[in-house]
Amino acid sequence: MTDQPTDATGDETPEDANDDVPVTDQLDVTVHDTEVLAEIEMMTNLIIATSESDGPLPQLRIDEILGVDDDVPPI
Repeated sequence: MTDQPTDATGDETPEDANDDVPVTDQLDVTVHDTEVLAEIEMMTNLIIATSESDGPLPQLRIDEILGVDDDVPPI
C-alpha cells in the first residue's frame, strides 16, 4: 500500500492533482431562490410523510402538506 492519494473510486491520483483545486461537496448546495427553497421543503415534507405512511396518502393529507387551498376546485 502506498501513501499516494486516492480519488473517490479508490484509484491513485498524482500527488499534485488536488493542488489549488477547492474541495467541493456535491451535497453542500446553497440555494438563493426562495421559491425553489419552498418547493424543496414541500417535496421533502411530502416524501417524509409518504415514507412514514403504511399505505398511499389520502388526497386531503397531500393537499395539507402542499398547502393547497380547499377553495380551489379540482381540475
